[in-house]
Amino acid sequence: MAAERIVVRYFNQAGLAPVSKDVEATAADAHSRFAQSLFSDRGVRLYAQILDECRAALAELLGLPGAQTVALLPNATTGLNIAISELQIRPGQEILTTDQEHPAVDLPLAALTRRGVTVRQVPAVTHDGFVSAVGELVSRHRPAAIILSHVSYKNGRVLPVEEVGKLAASYDIPYIVDGAQAAGHVPVDVEATRAWVYVLSGHKWLHGPMGSGAMVADERFLATCTLPWSSWMWKSSRPSARQFESGTMNVALMAGLRAAATHAIAEGAQRWKRMAEVRHEIIRALLDVPEWTLQDWEAEQAPGIVAYALPDTCPSWEVSERLSDEYQVVVKPFAPPEKPNALRISIGPWTTSEDVSQLIDAIKHVSRCPPMSRGTSMRGTA
Repeated sequence: MAAERIVVRYFNQAGLAPVSKDVEATAADAHSRFAQSLFSDRGVRLYAQILDECRAALAELLGLPGAQTVALLPNATTGLNIAISELQIRPGQEILTTDQEHPAVDLPLAALTRRGVTVRQVPAVTHDGFVSAVGELVSRHRPAAIILSHVSYKNGRVLPVEEVGKLAASYDIPYIVDGAQAAGHVPVDVEATRAWVYVLSGHKWLHGPMGSGAMVADERFLATCTLPWSSWMWKSSRPSARQFESGTMNVALMAGLRAAATHAIAEGAQRWKRMAEVRHEIIRALLDVPEWTLQDWEAEQAPGIVAYALPDTCPSWEVSERLSDEYQVVVKPFAPPEKPNALRISIGPWTTSEDVSQLIDAIKHVSRCPPMSRGTSMRGTA
């Protein structure tokens, strides 16, 4: 007798989103075509063509005039590590960031604090208050770099990356933007942010393959670059973003990423509209859940993320475990050292009404029950 199939209702698109069938097929076709030639002359041309097409699609998605500043990478974290390392912040200098950052930013900055670098986290509580605080700190302290997310992975707040970019540019301060939660989720115009480096992930809101991402590195960053980073595909001595594509790429993943970016360009407005509708449905349905506090702010929110702060008596990781074990509903908990004690619900353009109904029913049942009191456990930070 065949085992009963359990339907999992998945609400962690912001951590890892499902790959569309078309993207999977495109990746498989590229793998098959390349396998016929490998690194023969024909194969190398095909390899270069697939990478060029991927860069071009990403450039269009990001509002860039061309693909010359785009570097293909395994993920956004790799780009952040390259950018933060290249800035070579010295002891006694200061970095300005926010209280909304992913561990991919927080962890390397914590390593720098151990070397004597000061890191100031600006709370993103209100839009105007955040911009005002950043402006004051920039004028008073002249930080060596500014690093912030385009969209908060914690609660979906769209941070004022363009306004901060103007402040950074007026003082010629290196500026890094983590777009992992933005690309494919909200409209992105990298040039308008004035970021020296903008990074993105392929496996979140683009619905691309795991192991794919990119970094946009502009002329200011390349002009100051001292890392001896090289790529066998970039033989020119002239600095280029492509020098950071340091090894042989997986052509199937890059073909999949190209397809994912192309679909996001064509379907973006429809996707955002659908996610916003589902988001509002969830918020309305959970208005009567006691002591759960919606983590929106008065400014723009990304359409695919809903986050709730929980009372201290309900550890988020325990609530998440119950939702998964008892109701087959997957959400993202924020467990220590992440803050606050909260749950993130992230939806996609293909989230169904049945998914939403089961999520709402499960949360309402769990919220009425006492916590499991199994003690603190550590969870992932996707």
